[in-house]
Amino acid sequence: MTATQLIIENRYRKPGDSPVVSIDDFTYQEGAIVNPDTVINDPNISLYCLDDKHQQAIFVSLSSDIMLSRVPFYYQAQFDNAQSLIALPYDCLHDLAERVKTKLEKLILVYSTGRSGSTLLSHIFNKSGEVVSFSEPDMFTQLIHLREQNGRRDREIISLIRDCTRLIFNPIPAGQVSHQAIKFRNQCVALTGLFYQAFPKAKNLFLYRNAVDYVASEYRLMIRYRSPELVSVDRALAWLEGYHGTIALEKLGIRLKKDVLSWVECFALNWLIIMDRALNFLEQNIPMLPVRYEDLNSNRFGIVTQLFEDCDLPITSVTQALKAFERDSQAGTTLARDRANRGNVTTLDDSDIAQIVAIVALHPVIRSPDFIIPGTLIL
Repeated sequence: MTATQLIIENRYRKPGDSPVVSIDDFTYQEGAIVNPDTVINDPNISLYCLDDKHQQAIFVSLSSDIMLSRVPFYYQAQFDNAQSLIALPYDCLHDLAERVKTKLEKLILVYSTGRSGSTLLSHIFNKSGEVVSFSEPDMFTQLIHLREQNGRRDREIISLIRDCTRLIFNPIPAGQVSHQAIKFRNQCVALTGLFYQAFPKAKNLFLYRNAVDYVASEYRLMIRYRSPELVSVDRALAWLEGYHGTIALEKLGIRLKKDVLSWVECFALNWLIIMDRALNFLEQNIPMLPVRYEDLNSNRFGIVTQLFEDCDLPITSVTQALKAFERDSQAGTTLARDRANRGNVTTLDDSDIAQIVAIVALHPVIRSPDFIIPGTLIL
């Protein structure tokens, strides 16, 4: 098997929508044939995405000053700073992953609703000095859309999960850290079951917040790029499926009785889908610790200390880790705060909140925007 260098001619990702990574983010010309071992021997090369159509993985080459554990979003730093690409066939990907020596016996997986402190938690882990945590390596998000409803590709996808995870944590200098962590995009909660099969000993965390504050935060980001017009139900469902893969609201117990939705209602549906999936995995007895953003922010030392204990991290590193609260965890990105020292300043009016309440009430279990998941970490 051989790998091929791809020479970048141009790059483009639509601002505001944060699309899932793709080989189509770049235009390129094929370059030289390279030794596949390059992708595990060169510390400046990292896995960017999967090109499933051509059964290959795409790696990016970065300059040595880019530290992917220190950036808000792994995929965005890769896209912005890619110097060249390397295409590697899937068969070769598996062979190389088997040779990676990094052990993943203390893996932490962070799922979330989004807008709930998960990027902050990734920085908290990194600040501790005990963890290498990556925030949103996006090849995993691609797997949602590769999965088939009949489960036919599940075994292959579990294999890809193992291989990709091994490769993103290669290399890590021996003795530097004891744990590895991945913070996912919020739609990746759909992969919880497959990740559990791939890494049954991993610690699973689920960060969430109340629906009103979640929607307000998402709405703030949306109005930076588009006007908040009404959308048809069909368009709203197409948007949700583009995000989550195939969904059936009826299976969630949700039956919409209107022809158009506001974006407030769309975001409320998005929150419901993610919360419903987290509940389903907990009902399947997949061990996952739910944590509310409200509690993380109001009781920083207590919650972080308990999280460290649950993840078998030394509590002596908590004080150092809490320094992550001193800056906006998403600074320098399109998701940064409106004002550096304040959270979301966008407020919803009473009619917006009433729409959220009405959408959430459609769910047979959740029902309330302030729903607390059973087993949530509460001190």
